[in-house]
Amino acid sequence: MKLTELTAGLEKVFTSQHMAKRTLAEYRRGWKRLGEFLTSAYGDYEFDYERGMAYFQNQFGLQPDEQPGQLTYKQKHVFRIINTLQEYRLTGSVSHKHFLHRKPPEFTEKFASFIAEYEAAISSEGLSTSTVRDLRQRCRYFLLYLQQVGIEDLSKIDLSVLDSYMKTLAPYCLRTVKGYLVSLRHLIRYLQTQKIIGADLTKNLHVKEISRNSLIPSGWSNDEIQQLLGSIDRNNPQGKRDYAMILLACVMSKRAGDIAGLKFSNLDLRAKRIRFVQHKTQKPLDLPIPKEVSRPLADYILNGRPRISESDAVFIKHRVPFDGFSSGADLSRMLDRRRQKAGIEKEGMHRGFHSLRHAAATGYLEMETPVPVIAGILGHADMNTTSIYLKRDLRKLAECVLDPEELADDET
Repeated sequence: MKLTELTAGLEKVFTSQHMAKRTLAEYRRGWKRLGEFLTSAYGDYEFDYERGMAYFQNQFGLQPDEQPGQLTYKQKHVFRIINTLQEYRLTGSVSHKHFLHRKPPEFTEKFASFIAEYEAAISSEGLSTSTVRDLRQRCRYFLLYLQQVGIEDLSKIDLSVLDSYMKTLAPYCLRTVKGYLVSLRHLIRYLQTQKIIGADLTKNLHVKEISRNSLIPSGWSNDEIQQLLGSIDRNNPQGKRDYAMILLACVMSKRAGDIAGLKFSNLDLRAKRIRFVQHKTQKPLDLPIPKEVSRPLADYILNGRPRISESDAVFIKHRVPFDGFSSGADLSRMLDRRRQKAGIEKEGMHRGFHSLRHAAATGYLEMETPVPVIAGILGHADMNTTSIYLKRDLRKLAECVLDPEELADDET
C-alpha cells in the first residue's frame, strides 16, 4: 500500500479526534522523511513493516529491539510513526491508546446516544465497579474502531466486522485479548436483547482458554526491593509519600487501587490498624500495620503531606489542586519512574504496581507463613487464588516433585 494512501487515512483519523496541531505536524514531518527514504531506497512509495524497519536502521544504525527501554525521544517517535502506519495498513484503524491519554475520543451523535444507554444498562446490573469500568471502556474502544472504518449502523455488525476488530488486538497478550473478548460478548448480547442485531454472534467469539494456574507470577527479588527503596530520597515530601505507598504494597500486599483510594478514616495509627472495603472485591479488610510501614506512613502524614490540601485521601498529588490519585494507574507510573531512577531493569517481567503485591506474597511464603494467613493478608476470599502465588516459591515447588523411584516402589 502506498505511503500517501496510508498518511491520508491517518490524517483523517487524527483530525477527527482533534489531535493537537503540533503533534500532527510532527507526524507529517516524519511521514515526509520516510517518503524520501522510500523513493531513494526503493524507487516508489510502497510501505510495509520491513521497509519501515529499514528506515529506522538507516536513521539510527540499529533496530528498536537492540536497545529495549533505552530509545531516545526521537527514536521512540520514529518507531511510533512506523507502528502507526503498519497498524492502519493492516486494520484500517488506529488504536484507542493514541487518543485516550489526553482526552476521550469523540463519537457521532448516534454512537454517543448508544454509549449512554449501554452504560446506564450495565450500571444497573449489580456488577462490580471495576467490571462496569472495563465494559464501558471497551465498548468505547470498539465503537471508536467502527467509526474509523466507516461503520455507522450497529445493525451492520457481523462476523467479518468482529474478525477485523480482533486483528487490532494482535499486539496484546492472550490474557488481555481474553478480557476484551469477554467485554465484546457482553456488548453483542446487549445488542441482541435490544434487537439491534439478530444473529447470535457470541458463539463464534473464542480465544484459547487460559488457566490462571498455568501462569507463574513475575515479581521483584528482595535485592531489587531494597535497591528500589534505597534509591528514594526520604528527605523530601514526594519521597516520603512514594516510600510509604511502595511499603504498603511490598510489605502489606495492598492493591494499587486500594492504596490510591485510602482515606484517613481507614487508618488508626494509634492502634496501628488499617480498615477499608477492598475496591476490587467489595469485601472489608481489617489488618494490623507493622512498624516497618506505620513509621514511614506517619512520617509522610506529619512531615510530608501538603497541609493545605482539603482532601480526605491519605496520599495526594503534590501539585495544585493537591487532590488524590484517580486510580492505581497513577501509582504504576510513579513506580516506573522510581524503578528507572534506581537502575532496575524489568524487561520481560511484570513491573506495574501490582507486581509489588506479588513480591509481598512471595516474601510471606519464604517465611513459611500458612497459606490461609497469606490469603487473609492479601484479601482473597478464595484460597485457590492465593495458590497462584505458590508457584513463585520455586524451592518449595521442587520439594513437591515426586521421586520416580519412590513412585515405582508404591506401584509395586
